Amino acid sequence: MCLSLLLPTIAFAQQGEVNGFVKDRKQQPLPGATVLLKNLKDSSQLKAAMAGDDGRFSIAAVPRGKYLLQVSFITYQTQWLEVSVPEKMPLTIVLPPASTNLETVQVTGRKPTIVSEPGKMVMNVEKSVVSQSQNAFELLKDLPGVTVSKDGEISVKGKKGVTVMLDGELTQLSAAQLKNLLKATAGTSIKAIEVYSTPPASMDAAGNAGVINIRFTGKIQPGLNGSITSGLGWGKYMKTDHGFQLNYGKGKWNIGTNYTYSYDRSWWHDSISRSYLENGKEHRMQQVQHYPEKINSHLAKLSVQYAIDSARSISLQLGFDQNSAPQNGYAYTRFIPDSTLHQRNDNLNKQRNFNSTLQYKWMIDGKSRLSAALHTAQLKLYGRDEFDIRTPNSRRQTRNFYPGSIATYTARVDYTRETMFLGKVEAGVRHGYTSMDNTRTAEVLSDTWWKDAANSNRFRFSEHISALYAQTELTRGKWSYRLGLRAEHTANKGDSLQGPVLVKQDYWSLFPNAALSYSVSDNYKITASYARRIERPDYQLLNPAIRYLDPFTIETGLPTLRPQFSQNFELTQTFFKYAELAVGYNRVKNPMVYTIQQDDNSPVVTYTTLNASLQHVFHGSLSFPLPLPAWWENYNTVYGSISRYGGGLAGRDFKERAASWGFSTNNSFKLPAKFTVELNAWYDGGGLYGALRYKSLAEVSAGFSKQLLDDRLTVGFSVSDIFRTNRYRTVDATNKAAPFYLEGTWESRIAKLSLTWRFGRIASKKAEEAVEENDRMSGKKGMKR
Repeated sequence: MCLSLLLPTIAFAQQGEVNGFVKDRKQQPLPGATVLLKNLKDSSQLKAAMAGDDGRFSIAAVPRGKYLLQVSFITYQTQWLEVSVPEKMPLTIVLPPASTNLETVQVTGRKPTIVSEPGKMVMNVEKSVVSQSQNAFELLKDLPGVTVSKDGEISVKGKKGVTVMLDGELTQLSAAQLKNLLKATAGTSIKAIEVYSTPPASMDAAGNAGVINIRFTGKIQPGLNGSITSGLGWGKYMKTDHGFQLNYGKGKWNIGTNYTYSYDRSWWHDSISRSYLENGKEHRMQQVQHYPEKINSHLAKLSVQYAIDSARSISLQLGFDQNSAPQNGYAYTRFIPDSTLHQRNDNLNKQRNFNSTLQYKWMIDGKSRLSAALHTAQLKLYGRDEFDIRTPNSRRQTRNFYPGSIATYTARVDYTRETMFLGKVEAGVRHGYTSMDNTRTAEVLSDTWWKDAANSNRFRFSEHISALYAQTELTRGKWSYRLGLRAEHTANKGDSLQGPVLVKQDYWSLFPNAALSYSVSDNYKITASYARRIERPDYQLLNPAIRYLDPFTIETGLPTLRPQFSQNFELTQTFFKYAELAVGYNRVKNPMVYTIQQDDNSPVVTYTTLNASLQHVFHGSLSFPLPLPAWWENYNTVYGSISRYGGGLAGRDFKERAASWGFSTNNSFKLPAKFTVELNAWYDGGGLYGALRYKSLAEVSAGFSKQLLDDRLTVGFSVSDIFRTNRYRTVDATNKAAPFYLEGTWESRIAKLSLTWRFGRIASKKAEEAVEENDRMSGKKGMKR
């Protein structure tokens, strides 16, 4: 007991504070100047602070030792000085004015495109010239260890169940809807993509395999600046996108806006071979579905930021996106050897989304900050499909309408403080409310269109999620830790006008989160982490409306589908500060499994998602850059996993097991004459996707860019899936008596030419560093939920 009481006193004696004032040559304070405390040996950043109205800064809880202090401010020269703790304080740091103009200094010495640390990887999109010519969906496919299916399902290092955030806000879109939105999002509007394998407690607990957060640009630079982008692509069909980004900063105001239009004409093709039993006799059938589609997308954003003073700011972001995806396809079903059925499909899917975020930030002092935000999103959905089904002796015409809406409202408050004993302490509260209203109206043509009441329905769903969290981070000598706890209360209700309440849940969940690191030496670090996570069903997976893909294939949701919970353990070893070897284990309760249900004595199958009992996932990965010349930047990942289910599924014994492995490599070559070449490739050796066992797939993509006219014009050219190896081949693992085989292809090989023109001010390296650190200090590097 005596020892435990003495520990805080000992820790206090071993730590100190770095504080002082930042001024110009006229001894005037420089409020907003960025102060970075770095490791003297390798210049890695340890802590940061921002100067207040009087120019004063303070960095608390600094262990004894020698450090490098970096002080910067826009239009002033960056200063570096060596400091010791303890040392006589306060310091007075004078910044001389910059000797060059912001408009003429070129940006050099950029940080790496891919940066990795235990539990987190970041792709700095704005640092990659080739990536700027791609859309967000294409960028996701190029992330190391990330695989994206043609339907938009995402996995990280072979693990399924990834949550996608946009600027720290959860999306309430299905995988297909999110895919359409990301394809309309230009790379020029993205600052970075963050991949968290062990997200902190400050982020939402959703996502068993982790979180992908797409951060959009929001640079605060004086004057007018922006870019215009135009792209033209072709595969089998032509596609194009055009957009602009405009920012204006003056005094306390910063206004930014961007708009993108995208036209994507493409296709997908599914071929199915399956058997079914009828009256004890096996029948075989083949189905082919071919769907050309034309996706028209519009995306617009407006951001207004106002600095009340050097410590407080308020911002408003408004967003709008809309896409329309008509499909005019055909399908046929062949019963071997009896007959063939032909089908024409005319489908239309539309979505329109309005969103807004109002945010307030307050740098209370050099040690603490407070932020609060309100976020709303209004998503309108509309779907329609028409079927014309013909056999040699009959004809049947049907159509369905699927109007719907999803409204989301969230409010949050986050507080952060640097303390002497506990290090960095964060706490926050959040409440979110979501309501969904979807209708399906089915009609059959018999001289005239009449409503098919038996196949029509309306599903309404509402959900409240409230959350509290607290987290602390501390580094003491060679040891560092992160310890957090998040508590979430969920209350939801779903009903149908045709019947009683279909689902009603009310429960509390605790999500502990911990990481402990020990630096054995400058070249070796080991980190152990644990996190409990949740993955709630997409709202569309709860909707019981039946959607016909053809007369013998239907898709439906399950209102009683339960969320899955996972316990995630991981041990990471870091070598030479850049190579990572990680092994882990995930135990998933009530895993959601995508299944194909075969009707008894009928050729009809149903696509739906069900809960299994238990899933065990053992995984390992090695991520590393090779020691190559400075002009060759590369990052590589090799991973493997073993997934095993236990218990039952849909009343059947379900103990499937599969081993999977894969790799990815990202390479960027800086060539003379401002040429940049990128070569990326990935391979997935196959495994389990729900109840489906899929075979290997891969992709090789390449591109180059050339900068012209003082780096204002960038010309880019890229080709995705050069060898057309990204195709989906799978078999149903649950029904051995009546096997189901599916092969899917799509327009994956696309050549694209892009032009980007930048106008206005081009920031210097020092100004850019200051902007990035201002972003970090204001909380943009690690958005809170």
